[in-house]
Amino acid sequence: MISYAESKRAFDLLTALALALLIAPLLLMVAAMIRATSPGPALYRQTRIGRHGQPFLIYKFRTMREGEEPAVRRITPAGHILRRYRVDELPQILNIIQGQMSWVGPRPEMETLAALYAENLPGYHERHAVPPGITGWAQINQGHVTGIDNAAIKLTLDRSYAARVSPWLDLLILAKTVPVVLSGSGR
Repeated sequence: MISYAESKRAFDLLTALALALLIAPLLLMVAAMIRATSPGPALYRQTRIGRHGQPFLIYKFRTMREGEEPAVRRITPAGHILRRYRVDELPQILNIIQGQMSWVGPRPEMETLAALYAENLPGYHERHAVPPGITGWAQINQGHVTGIDNAAIKLTLDRSYAARVSPWLDLLILAKTVPVVLSGSGR
């Protein structure tokens, strides 16, 4: 009998491949827009921590100019739109195809934050029992967090997801994610 983890991986792979083919023209247009409106590559890569604490490169469309000024001022005009509708996250379809991510799971953290949280939040490693996702239980219930106190709440939600992952929970998370993406709310 196939486990849920195996069937989830098959679902992730098939839907990511199908979506990549379907939206390839959009991806190419977004990449061209980024290149035309600001110098630098269209894709941004960053090391994140994934399943079992393994590092991997996450892909995103670049939404910021390179430089030393504060991040808020570095966001390009196109970047504001890409971020609002989460279009900047679409290259993570490559991470799903490569098996580094899933559609649903705890969001992967940057190495520095993962190290900080692992040191300060007991049980942090438990969130790495499942593949990281583009959306997750913490994202639909809490959104983007800053600070160790909010990270502790996010960890509680991530651990809860990892402990009770199921097809129904994944479908619920996906269903709650769609309106947020389509409306451009959240973040």
